[in-house]
Amino acid sequence: MKRQILLLSTFMIGFIAQAQQLGQYSQYVNNSFMLNPAAAGEHDYLDIDLSYRQQWVGIDGAPKTNCLSLHGPVINKNIGIGLTITNDEMGPRNVISVFGNAAYILRINSKMKLSFGLNAGFNRYQFNFNKVTFYNSEFPSSFNQNQTRNALDINGGLYLKSQTFFAGMSMTHINSPSIYKSEASSIEYHLSPHMFFNLGK
Repeated sequence: MKRQILLLSTFMIGFIAQAQQLGQYSQYVNNSFMLNPAAAGEHDYLDIDLSYRQQWVGIDGAPKTNCLSLHGPVINKNIGIGLTITNDEMGPRNVISVFGNAAYILRINSKMKLSFGLNAGFNRYQFNFNKVTFYNSEFPSSFNQNQTRNALDINGGLYLKSQTFFAGMSMTHINSPSIYKSEASSIEYHLSPHMFFNLGK
């Protein structure tokens, strides 16, 4: 029963409320690049991070997020480049994402720099509807089979860093890509823009 409730809730979140579209991260404080492409090259060395998060251990369909990211400065440390590979699982949905990143680093003075960053990449969405029990007969017959959808995604951000603090602002899904739209019903799944703000020292 718990499994059916979890999977039905996951389906409703994705297709009705259009929330919880992004993976959950616990280590973003130590790796701002995970949420803000402008943070690429913030350090004077190649930064490689591997993170894993699992919620609600022991419950089928519980969210799991894996992320590999690497980034560093090039060209006199005025440009930051990076790569992010993510695998996010939640209920019947699995998302594999690969993003390339570029940031321009503007040095305001010897102690402060402001970065402008963009990343673009590929999302592969896989929906396994065999894991879902439907109680509404109006759902299209296509939901009786697995679905795979691909989408181009674009994200951007600003990142201010000094020797004593950092502040960042970023937006995901700038192009609001459409993942699924049923011609037989009003069901539609697209990625909505999300804003992130972070501040620390």
